[in-house]
Amino acid sequence: SSQGAVRGVVDCNTSTGRRAVPNLKMRFMLWNVFRANEELMVASTDSSGKYYLEGAKDEWGKTI
Repeated sequence: SSQGAVRGVVDCNTSTGRRAVPNLKMRFMLWNVFRANEELMVASTDSSGKYYLEGAKDEWGKTI
């Protein structure tokens, strides 16, 4: 929704379909809140299953 915030799991539309991205975070800081339709880049998971935002080589997704 346009007014709510999404915490924990973020649903993204990507070029390969819808993806639920759990525990999204960047280096040095945890991303807890995303707005609807926010553009973000989704990288592969690390060993603990977390996704990281990275550079332009990574897949673009949009939060739902």
